[in-house]
Amino acid sequence: MNTKDRPTISIPTCLTEAFRTAALESENGERVWLEAEEAAGQRVESVFSAGCLTEDAMNLFAPIQKSTHPITIYSLSPHYTPNVIRQLCIFQAPVSTTVLRSVGEESHIYLIDTEETPHVLLANSPIFTRENDFDAPRRIQSQAVDALSRGDIEKAKGLLIDRTTRYMNARFHREIEEDNWEYSAWTRWKRVARRYEPISSIATLSTPSASYKIATSRVPSSYLAPPCMVRQQSSDPAQIKLEGYYQTMLWCELANYFNL
Repeated sequence: MNTKDRPTISIPTCLTEAFRTAALESENGERVWLEAEEAAGQRVESVFSAGCLTEDAMNLFAPIQKSTHPITIYSLSPHYTPNVIRQLCIFQAPVSTTVLRSVGEESHIYLIDTEETPHVLLANSPIFTRENDFDAPRRIQSQAVDALSRGDIEKAKGLLIDRTTRYMNARFHREIEEDNWEYSAWTRWKRVARRYEPISSIATLSTPSASYKIATSRVPSSYLAPPCMVRQQSSDPAQIKLEGYYQTMLWCELANYFNL
């Protein structure tokens, strides 16, 4: 695809879910979008102009309509600016893919060649060389994961700092206390009619010294669904396993997400 043929638009984050819904409601897309604009009290001419949906919007709608297994990334970190939460949604289709990326109050929506999907996912993931000094406790509280998935930085931080083990896991606790950490969740979804169900999710807690896989079935909120659980589970156990996670292992698992 020639780069000049790739539409790119920016919209208020509060309208991002409406954009996805309008794409799926092909017969009522204009009505869905206009109602969302009216409710938000905002007009986005790059989506709707001159009495109809724009050509750019329609081109961005196409992969959303065709995608049956989208991917979402939810990331949280106290050192993210200007907003501590970042979200990405990738609608893979056979030729072209639509990407929704939100930071704070603005969302960018753009088109890529589907073969570029791994690059986009990698560029928006905390996957890089770490020291692999696995110094974390073996388990963390389920409430901590719940706070992480809801974006409650202070509550999550308080629950991650275990007073009974902090001297055994000194470096891990120091990095948490110094706000030097990131929580990420990658989820692969299956579209069922006009709704989405999570079929796989990988969650990690990363510090400069190491990454840890969180053995949770919890899926954070996204533009596809509210917070939910994978495999119809009602809840996690009170204590959740935390295990050292090499970056190559993470990437190998994420590679399975690119299958259309």
